Amino acid sequence: MSPVRPKLVVLGHRLEPEDYRLRDFLTRVAQPFDWIEADSGEARDILEARGLSEATLPVVIDGDQTVDGATVERLVEAWHLTDPPSRTEYDLAIVGAGPAGLAAAVYAASDGLSTIILERDVPGGQASHTSLIENFFGFPGGIGGAELARLAGRQAEGFGAELVFLRGVTGSRRATYRVDGREWRGHRRGRLHPHRP
Repeated sequence: MSPVRPKLVVLGHRLEPEDYRLRDFLTRVAQPFDWIEADSGEARDILEARGLSEATLPVVIDGDQTVDGATVERLVEAWHLTDPPSRTEYDLAIVGAGPAGLAAAVYAASDGLSTIILERDVPGGQASHTSLIENFFGFPGGIGGAELARLAGRQAEGFGAELVFLRGVTGSRRATYRVDGREWRGHRRGRLHPHRP
């Protein structure tokens, strides 16, 4: 999981479907951002100052970096959230990064198991759409679903778990899993290794 960046600036058109999708993604991963409507004078000034007057919208400004023609896919690629698994064998593979999957990753990794969690979307599952979860232990005042997922992901990573997002499992048979066209097969001990036909 890439660390939360300082506040981003996003310039785009509020009613464009891809722009909305980008805003929704940033909200669900608890990434602070300022939205500036592309037709405003402020947006024109920002784009002109960066030499991006002709840039394809939306534009995401992340410190000194800019991503023009920004989509969820382009942004997570720039943040290295779509990197493939780094190992070929894991003690435990968890499919799904909702609260239960993230908790399992924390417990497994803290017990020393090499752990990977695979999620086809963003961390948090349905909880990432929830503005306030009031019944999660440890947070008597409640916590936002996206923030809970971000904290749980950080905790799992702190114990050594590997989190792979926007690259879900696409199939399985007899403990064989396909991730981005590459097959992984489970050993009797629950380890994953690349499958060779």
